[in-house]
Order: sequence, then C-alpha cells, then structure tokens
Amino acid sequence: MKFEKSCGTVIYRVAEKKLLYLIIKNVSCVHWGYPKGHSIQEEDEETTAIREAYEETGLNVAIIKGYKNTITYYPKPDITKEVVYFIAHSDNEKVYIQKDEVSEYKWCQYSVAYDLITFDSDKQVLSEVNDYIQNYIL
Repeated sequence: MKFEKSCGTVIYRVAEKKLLYLIIKNVSCVHWGYPKGHSIQEEDEETTAIREAYEETGLNVAIIKGYKNTITYYPKPDITKEVVYFIAHSDNEKVYIQKDEVSEYKWCQYSVAYDLITFDSDKQVLSEVNDYIQNYIL
C-alpha cells in the first residue's frame, strides 16, 4: 500500500467582530476544503503548511501553537493518505489563488463554511478548530 502525507492549515481572521474561515475549492476534485500539500525535501510539518497556504492563497499566515490534528483516509484502495492540520491566522483578506490548483475561495462564518465543506473529516476538523479558537484564542 502506498502512503502519502500532506500538511495544511485552517486559516481564520476576524473582521467586524466576526470570525471568518478561508475555504478553497479544489480544481481537480471540485471539493471545498483547506490549503494543503506535500512536504518538499526535509521540510517540517509547520513549514509545509505555511508554504502551501502561501502558494495556494497568497496569504502569509501565522501558525497558532497548541492545535494539531491528523486525519487519515483512503483516496484509492491502494493508497493511505495522512493530512496534518494546523490553525493559522491571517490579518489580510486579499487572496490570490493558485489557479492550477484552486478554482474558488470564500471567507465565511463557521456555519456557511461547515455546510460548504465536502468531506466529513474536514467538517470535523473545522468543528474542532472553531471550538479551539472560541475557547483559547478569542
């Protein structure tokens, strides 16, 4: 069985006293989720997540310490994929999508993001991130 690993971020910002999440729509699978991708050479998980956020959205983000979530799924019968997610903050709302990987983006409140996100595992990550931000950051 082949193993793949990606690292990504659930990016948030606060605007007009509203907590907003950035979700992106993937070009190839047409699903809504978060910026993520594979490590380059000896890159650590956080560096990969920050780089992928920048490449896919043009945002410079800061990882929030204290939260890390790993999900595992099977995109094909012979592939196991692990994705490590971090919470990241951005002060900037201006997104520049990487058009060969991302077709669309939205800054939205929790309920809208939750409804748009395609996969249950990504919905669970958003739920946990939202609870973490509400309890430990805001």
